[in-house]
Amino acid sequence: MKVNMKDKKNLIINITVGSLTGLLILFIILLLYVPKFSKAVTGVSSYHAISNCDSTLKKHDILIVKDKPFDDLVAGDIILFKLKGYGDNDGLKAYRVMTKPDPEYYHVHSTGSNVSFPWNVTEEMYIGVVSSRIPVLGAVTGFLGSPYGIGVLLVNGVVIGLIVYLVKMNKKEEEKEEQENNLEE
Repeated sequence: MKVNMKDKKNLIINITVGSLTGLLILFIILLLYVPKFSKAVTGVSSYHAISNCDSTLKKHDILIVKDKPFDDLVAGDIILFKLKGYGDNDGLKAYRVMTKPDPEYYHVHSTGSNVSFPWNVTEEMYIGVVSSRIPVLGAVTGFLGSPYGIGVLLVNGVVIGLIVYLVKMNKKEEEKEEQENNLEE
């Protein structure tokens, strides 16, 4: 079987585009789901699945967090911290710094809310300062990172792959029939 140059070029282009697309998707996944990687690459990190947050934020936002030394925090900064050892209250939280009553911790709670529980955040709990947010996208990335979301992605990938395979097979059969018809004429 003879392979022409056009087919070789198309194969090389397809492999290159597919590889670059795969690498881009992997890079985006790492930025969204591995905060340590994104902090090392971009200097900021993204967090979703916040268990509780300041009233100026929404639980389903992606929070963009940057480094700021713990001792340089000022009243009004919204900080991200990890609460551990409090049972149902454990998890990532983002609240506004109110005061520093002690050199070892900051006092934080939700803006304009008398109901929110005030936390004492130590340097071990502190992750960074919230510099911006991306609305609603946290719900999407949270779903896609869940077992159900991964299942949906895998099923869709298989279905799309089968459709593409069947269409290509049908196209090859049509081309083969056309070549046979041309030879008979």
